[in-house]
Amino acid sequence: TAYYDRAVKAYTDAITRRANHPEAFLERGHVQLHANRREEAAKDLERVATLKFGGARWLVQRGSILHEFGRVDEAVADYEQALKLRPGDPQILSSLGQIHYQKRDYGRAREQYDLLLKSDPKNASALSARGIALVGAGDLDAGLADLLAARALQPSLRDLDYRVGSARLALKDYAKAAEEFDRHLARNLNDDRALFARGQARAGLGRLEEAIQDWERVAAMNSRLAPQARERITETRERLGR
Repeated sequence: TAYYDRAVKAYTDAITRRANHPEAFLERGHVQLHANRREEAAKDLERVATLKFGGARWLVQRGSILHEFGRVDEAVADYEQALKLRPGDPQILSSLGQIHYQKRDYGRAREQYDLLLKSDPKNASALSARGIALVGAGDLDAGLADLLAARALQPSLRDLDYRVGSARLALKDYAKAAEEFDRHLARNLNDDRALFARGQARAGLGRLEEAIQDWERVAAMNSRLAPQARERITETRERLGR
């Protein structure tokens, strides 16, 4: 907290000395966001949202804050302008890929990761991200191949076992999907996504009691998946004649 307070004061002093100092407003907003002071960050964001920046660094930083506040179209515009100034920049391509994936525009997400992997074919994070974009687009085999290639390069990459499991689940390879979710949950005990998905895999294998146990854990959480988990529990108990 003391670090953030000092940083905010330094940028505020800079703004006091120069009223129209867009970089200082942007940096202060960035610090406020990291300090979880979202209201203050939002005020600084509004101040700089319409200002012009001449450098890619500032465009990327404003894009990241806009993205954090859900203003994705404005964020995309900043990132694309920054990319013109820094063609092929991996950070910008990755950020654009992430936004397009979140928008479920899987084709455009893949385009960003294709460009990134063209210059860095052994980038495990980009392979993993392209893999889930391919899965989202329904190209399941190609998506799984990317995910497995990413794991061969960097086995400890975050969420990779979960992503492989999700691809196998979509392919209806329930046994291997369950194994992947087991591996992920051994390190992430209360991951609601993985518990829900493992329940699906177990149900696909006919292991209905175990599926119910997974969904009951999700239903007990403050999770956006809780309503779906309760529906699955009811449906499965009806199948069991309970």
